[in-house]
Amino acid sequence: MLGLRHDVDVGHEDLEAWHASFAGRRATTHAVCSFRTMTLRTGAKRYSVWAMAGSVARLYDSSIPSGNAYKVQLLLAQLGIEHETVSLDILADPPQTRSPEFLAKNPNGRIPVLELDDGTCLSESNAILFYLAEGTPMCPGDRLARAQVLQWMFFEQYSHEPYVAVLKFWTYWGGLERCEARDVERWRTRGQAALEVMGTHLADHTYFGGDAYSIADIALYAYTHSAGRVGYRIPAPVQAWLQRVREQPGHVPIKADPTGRAPSTTA
Repeated sequence: MLGLRHDVDVGHEDLEAWHASFAGRRATTHAVCSFRTMTLRTGAKRYSVWAMAGSVARLYDSSIPSGNAYKVQLLLAQLGIEHETVSLDILADPPQTRSPEFLAKNPNGRIPVLELDDGTCLSESNAILFYLAEGTPMCPGDRLARAQVLQWMFFEQYSHEPYVAVLKFWTYWGGLERCEARDVERWRTRGQAALEVMGTHLADHTYFGGDAYSIADIALYAYTHSAGRVGYRIPAPVQAWLQRVREQPGHVPIKADPTGRAPSTTA
């Protein structure tokens, strides 16, 4: 994890503010944290700065491609943080996430879970994103901008993921024919409404939570990028944003489905 380099494009003013604010933190970093070297560029200028990240030991994800786990995998890749991945079978009966060993790490019995070197475990995908991005350009230092990032991350978990992600799961792995028609219609209607809200925002903005790529974009990308395959209509501004996200340095696609039920993707 030490000494890894990664290139990130940021605005000059944001970079200067971030660089200055982080310089004061290095001397007070706790033992649970470590540093990696990042090279940031703005226009013709390049800056080498220290970025802080928790000493990540491993990520617990699922054997099938989970959007919530993908969020964390994508950020870890873009920040250049090495880690071990442990994939659990959530389709087993009972799911491996319900084993006593895993419940000791997350009593809620869900993935993803990020485990640090000291054994501390952190669950909930967006909380993990916020933890990993703290002190990097992926999470704004400005108070209002940071709140706007969180605003979209809360939107993702309340108005987007419960419908888009659920329809995806039942379409590929749960057996959609077993679901009540009214439930499927609710997932489709409310999921589409969330995509329309995203489209309205992106008609006037480049990214979510401001005009710089951030963890808000990662949170919303995870399930949106495959939403069209389960029947959602993707507004044109959202399609353009999806391409911008795919073009970010260090981007990696979601993992392939070992069951073969979900279409493979390269983005």
